[in-house]
Amino acid sequence: MHGNQALLLARNIAGEAVAHAAPLAGYGVTDADREALNAAIADYESLIVSPRTAVNERKQHTGNLAQILAAADSVLYDKLDKLVSRFKYTDPAFYNGYKNARNTNNSYVRHRSNGTGNDNGENPAPGTE
Repeated sequence: MHGNQALLLARNIAGEAVAHAAPLAGYGVTDADREALNAAIADYESLIVSPRTAVNERKQHTGNLAQILAAADSVLYDKLDKLVSRFKYTDPAFYNGYKNARNTNNSYVRHRSNGTGNDNGENPAPGTE
């Protein structure tokens, strides 16, 4: 059972416990027990997050991610790349290692499917259509 469903069930049980307080007294259920149940329900309710709130928070973080990555790229391109150029002649091994590390393969890029069964966005080889 999901959190919201469990919360709804617990509220229904607490409501029925209040409605049937007199018969439950014969089983040893007191007002203190019902108050403890209501307190536990309130504590549980404060722990679960509604699905809409979670979606909104995820959207907020995803939106911020683009800005954070742009700032990191700016540091690389505007600062580190310029700083490393000082080592081009004094420490060529370091400079070349840095340049090789910066020359990354964009394997994380996805291409749209063009409807030919070829998902990398390229045209299929002649005669394979």
